[in-house]
Amino acid sequence: MSNANNLSVFEYQYIEDQLKEKYNLKRKIYFDSCDVITMIQGIWHFNKDYHFEWGKFKSRKDVEIHAIAQKGWLGNINLLKPHQDELIFKLTNDDSNFPDKNTFSKDEVDSELLFNLLKEIPKENFKNPKSDNFEKYVKELKVNSKLLFKSNSILNPFFWTDRYNQLFDEKNIINLTFNGIDHTSFQTCDIFQKTLTKLERIRKGKAFSNYMDALAIAQLQVEVDVFKKSNFSQDLPIFFTGARYLRKVMLELFEEDPLALSYPHPTKPNKHLPIFRFESFFIIDPIFNLSETDKAIYNAVEDIRLIKEDLTNLISTEYLHSEASILETKVRDLIGEDADLEFFNKMWLNGGYKDFIDAILKYINYYDTYNDSIERIIKFKKANIKEDFEKELENTSLLKDIIDKIKDIHSETMIIKSDYNLPEHPSNDFGLLRFSFRSEIKSTIDTLIYSLFENLDLNDIDNTSLFNSSVTKIIDLLFVGVTKADKLIELISGISILWIYSKYDLIVTLCTAFEKKNFILIKEGSLNKFDINSFYSIFAASFAHSDNLKTEDFNNIINNHQSFIGINDYRFKLTRSFALFQLWYHHTLKIVIPEHPTSIQKKLQKRHNKILRESINLLLAAIKILENKGFEEDNQLKKMYYYLINNFLYYNIKGASFKSIESNRFIGFLTVLRDAEFNTVVWQNRFYDTIGWYYYRLAYVYQVKGELKLACENREKAQSCNNKSFKGPTPKRELSNYIQLKNILKEFLSIGEECNKAHNNVYIK
Repeated sequence: MSNANNLSVFEYQYIEDQLKEKYNLKRKIYFDSCDVITMIQGIWHFNKDYHFEWGKFKSRKDVEIHAIAQKGWLGNINLLKPHQDELIFKLTNDDSNFPDKNTFSKDEVDSELLFNLLKEIPKENFKNPKSDNFEKYVKELKVNSKLLFKSNSILNPFFWTDRYNQLFDEKNIINLTFNGIDHTSFQTCDIFQKTLTKLERIRKGKAFSNYMDALAIAQLQVEVDVFKKSNFSQDLPIFFTGARYLRKVMLELFEEDPLALSYPHPTKPNKHLPIFRFESFFIIDPIFNLSETDKAIYNAVEDIRLIKEDLTNLISTEYLHSEASILETKVRDLIGEDADLEFFNKMWLNGGYKDFIDAILKYINYYDTYNDSIERIIKFKKANIKEDFEKELENTSLLKDIIDKIKDIHSETMIIKSDYNLPEHPSNDFGLLRFSFRSEIKSTIDTLIYSLFENLDLNDIDNTSLFNSSVTKIIDLLFVGVTKADKLIELISGISILWIYSKYDLIVTLCTAFEKKNFILIKEGSLNKFDINSFYSIFAASFAHSDNLKTEDFNNIINNHQSFIGINDYRFKLTRSFALFQLWYHHTLKIVIPEHPTSIQKKLQKRHNKILRESINLLLAAIKILENKGFEEDNQLKKMYYYLINNFLYYNIKGASFKSIESNRFIGFLTVLRDAEFNTVVWQNRFYDTIGWYYYRLAYVYQVKGELKLACENREKAQSCNNKSFKGPTPKRELSNYIQLKNILKEFLSIGEECNKAHNNVYIK
């Protein structure tokens, strides 16, 4: 399943979940005739020249969809009238779809399938797994659970006639209706001719299939139009196809006209959601439906934890069937009737393991020897169903949280764009240089930020679609990075963009989830140490912005950072210094200027000055490392050197004593930074901000001393820097733009007649 599809699925599910709550929305699922034929063909679909293609079987996601559908987990499946007629025609007139029974030997095909499956299953201690490695063995087996599940759906029944009877007659999974609809009437729909033209262009020599598909799409459009007019009271038609040509055409139709084959987003007037779905939708659908009972489910999981000791008894050999049913009853009682555990029961208990294991036992020579081990596996999985249940729900809730908290990214981008020119390198100029990213991460950030800004026009449907596509990519980076251990670089790119939008709580949530999942990999050094450094620095800095900041939790992050990275690299010192400065800033209630704290701030400032001193000392150590490296020969190191100087000056200006900013070292660094103004390699406009705050602080001190002339001179210099300063990416960001500095000066600098007179005297002289 592609990441993009995965994310769009969650979006559709999330919205349809809300519509179900509000309007009691019902969906009507349509399958393409080619997929229904595949479901009743059995193994034939996976053969080429009568050879079983294991690689295709493992990789194809539509196999899993067909298996889920055959089990009845999607409820009843429908066919559009043209597709139903096409199916009946192929069943009765087209022998090429259904080879003769004698073409294959069932035992031969079963054996080949099972042989490949057995190669995938871990063999270590398969005969007599010891208690100390048993859990590891089962976890390895669980990795292949979906593969086993797919195999089980293929093995029995084997021949298409048996499968046809099961799907249509016994279980009525696939509905055939004979209501007398004349499918030719759909030819009058505008979309019919568009679809037919596109199909004939890309799928030549398939006139009959092209014609029936075009009619089916036209019927689908009619049903969508009826749904739209009904104010959500009619069934929402959802269409699935595994045919790549039809997919391509439907995507083209939707891109050309977003109003076609779609329904309006319930809260966003300019957005429409397509009604066609691909594989990932039906893989996630049964799991996602559980999310509507989040509260009950989480309460149940907590209750299950409390009775963990009782549940572990289920692993013992004497409780295979009776105790498993007791567990199932307990879980149902705890969660309540509203929670549908059918998907999990079938996937992890009946469909995914027991049926398959029964089949596998027929082909294992030492049946009696292996039987006990396999039964132990079944019991183990029954006792640990809560593990799977909790994991799937956790992922669903995490992605819902991401979508919820990133919803306003469009309006916030508009605010930024209204008074801000995008810099050449957003990853640097948005202050992300401090996190010491590798070049590929910077490139990803720059590309996505440019994409958001360039496609912001609300009045341009194409651009709006591109903007949403960029947001989806960002969500993709965030979620995939959290859920896959080898995707740290994607996660860092995603949370960096969240940093630009000041979404600190979401960053903390995501980083916490990643650290929890991959703590061992980090500890073992399996991930790039500089990526880990960047990860922990943005984690700690975001945590320091949290309204619910707990110092002990922050210290844990900092300590993990140091233990995994070491302390002898300038990048580590820079990133840790920044995180500590954010912590100091939070604890001192965001003191604007040290000489003017409130009584509470004064106490806090004294108590937490140690944090600020440590932060500044780390910067000095990093500066010394670069000076020893000979930074002048490397533009990247040179850029970092000036950035470190800027941070050293800024931290002192914001929190150190006035004596510190009068020191020779401080003045020397200030001169170095000021002299770099026209050096395009190293200069950032944010440096004006630092210099502006320096003059502002001088102005305040001179104002307090009564030296109004000097106060006004420095006030002018501060405002001059401010007019050239980097503008912050959101109004929330604490940078001295013109309005902010003006208000601060009014508050602290008694700008009255006396100051104006002194100001005039400066120019008279």
